[in-house]
Amino acid sequence: MCNYKVERNNVPIPEHDADGDFVGTVRNVIEARRIGGCTEGGDSGGLVFTIESDGCVIAKWIISGGKG
Repeated sequence: MCNYKVERNNVPIPEHDADGDFVGTVRNVIEARRIGGCTEGGDSGGLVFTIESDGCVIAKWIISGGKG
């Protein structure tokens, strides 16, 4: 994940089933915009993480598709 800028934190996203019926809300989503590019088709579901100086890995979010 490179060349992304976080636009908003804690964004609620309404979820709908295949029939279009509301089924719930996904909360605490991070909205980011690509200002360059390095993800490709098929990257959805990949983890975004940080490795701390002590070697600890901290999960940040999961890559998900969006407006392109």
